[in-house]
Amino acid sequence: PLAVGTTTWVRLVGAVPGPGGGPGVFGVTPGPPTEGVSVKMFLRGRPITMYVPSGLGPVRAELPPERLQLDWVYPHPKKYPGGAPKISHGPEIPSTPSTAPSAPSAPSLALTLPSYGYRGRDSRSNLHVLGSGELVYFIACVVVLLQLPARRQRHYLRHSDCVRWIFGKYKKPKFIQCFIFDAAGAVLTGDSEGNILTWTPSPGKGGKEMYQIGQQTRAHEGSVFALCRRRDGTVLSGGGKDRRVLSWSPALELLHEVELPESFGAVRTIAEGPGEELLVGTTRNALLRGTLGSGFTPIVQGHTDEVWGLATHPNCCRFLTCGHDRQLCLWDGREHALAWSLGLEVGGPPNWGGGHPKRGRELGLGGWLVLDTGTRQLLAGGSDSSEQLSVVRFSPDGTFLAIGSHDNFIYIYSVAEGGRKFSRFGRCTGHSSFITHLDWSKDGRFIMSNSGDYEILYWDVAGGCKLLRNRFESRDREWASYTCVLGFHVFGGSGGSWRGGLGDLGGFGVPLTPPQSSGVWPDGSDGTDINSLCRSHHERVVAVADDFCKVHLFQYPCARPKAPSHVYGGHGSHVTNVRFTHDDGHLVSLGGKDTSVFQWRVLPGDSS
Repeated sequence: PLAVGTTTWVRLVGAVPGPGGGPGVFGVTPGPPTEGVSVKMFLRGRPITMYVPSGLGPVRAELPPERLQLDWVYPHPKKYPGGAPKISHGPEIPSTPSTAPSAPSAPSLALTLPSYGYRGRDSRSNLHVLGSGELVYFIACVVVLLQLPARRQRHYLRHSDCVRWIFGKYKKPKFIQCFIFDAAGAVLTGDSEGNILTWTPSPGKGGKEMYQIGQQTRAHEGSVFALCRRRDGTVLSGGGKDRRVLSWSPALELLHEVELPESFGAVRTIAEGPGEELLVGTTRNALLRGTLGSGFTPIVQGHTDEVWGLATHPNCCRFLTCGHDRQLCLWDGREHALAWSLGLEVGGPPNWGGGHPKRGRELGLGGWLVLDTGTRQLLAGGSDSSEQLSVVRFSPDGTFLAIGSHDNFIYIYSVAEGGRKFSRFGRCTGHSSFITHLDWSKDGRFIMSNSGDYEILYWDVAGGCKLLRNRFESRDREWASYTCVLGFHVFGGSGGSWRGGLGDLGGFGVPLTPPQSSGVWPDGSDGTDINSLCRSHHERVVAVADDFCKVHLFQYPCARPKAPSHVYGGHGSHVTNVRFTHDDGHLVSLGGKDTSVFQWRVLPGDSS
């Protein structure tokens, strides 16, 4: 057996043409010695050694047959020169394939993406009702058309950055928050002092028409963020600080007022729905529906700050999210709805929780806590670490809980009494930087972990949380999940020179110079470009969340240079997390600063 750091050399047999002249198949052939076959690379100057599994079959250079389909978001129909842009109902939006030189062309891909959320905290003029009755709003780079009460979504996906404004030919004045025209042709504006100003036209110099302030009406405490003229001529205004929606006569006499609950935030925009119905967007990223008489209820809610935490239910299409807004949200992926949201009071931003593999009712998070997702009751908690917790995983049989921390340790707890009792079992000590990712073996005895300085370590948990110093012995171990971003099956990293790497040719014991991209990692990566990855449960594909607003779908294992992938846009910020649902029917992705939650339908490839 070889000790850590020992290098053995590997070469790739030349490409063998596939059927019909298709992409070649590469097989791994070890050079002498015959044991301890490994691949070594350098990432930011640090050597990373990965051992090749002994039973590794041919590694094909091709796109995965599975595809993603966007499930829940809609587009904004506007008049464009040369015709309107395509508005998707699901199966007609192509992805962008990232292909290797020898890879086949990507099949036509469709995106079915339900989007959970609305951007109201820092935007203007961001909610409209079309003549068709559809609501138009946006989240991240996606403009959504929501059809109520059918709850159907369409979406426009051709923005290349976060959408911040939906408007016509009038641009926002510098010190005016909003404006409308009244029935008489005067302009009404809302300003940052809480006033509604009436601007009336008058003749100016040279026959040009000018607008002058004819009336000032005190309306709100703080800024007036929204004005809306109703079909009957009355005017609605929304306040930023006082959270009130006011109804005014055409002469700006106060008729009615409603104060929104503090949990929804301030009024950002107002739109008129059918009949007496009103739609209100808020600064806490909620869309409300109701009337002045009966009040308002939410129809769209989302996170209000950066989102990082994600866990999928083990036996149904539900998932949990959490982030820096201290909100823990349970989403129903089939109903496309928020099941519940819970505010957490812990000593720092909640990080991420992992669902119990048997019942799916407990989750660990933040500092740490364990909750029952059915009753939302606290079951257990602890705080062995004084630093941020970055990853939480239950063992496959639910008997252990592993928590990775920024203090460089992995804490192991035994689970008893139906998930109500957690006892400290041990601590994995050996990483020289904070823990970033970890996975359990299928037998629940071992852990593979990554750290901030690009280490790959293996642990014998059942044997007392011991560090396995001979990593060669772990090369054939089967893992219940694969979320570690460094490892042979995803090719660890790129951006540096390799020794003993996988090249097309190269003699034994001779340094090789392979392509810059390797496995799931892009060209020139510095080790921080991939935030999350997740292997599907059927172990055929791996999804990747990168720092460039993209979601990738690779074939698994992805252990070859310049591996091709299907690439999907829509997020307007770094993608922080990805997870497959219990049956691999959907993939969930999180946008960090854009606070979006996207649900992608996974379409299987055809049998050919």
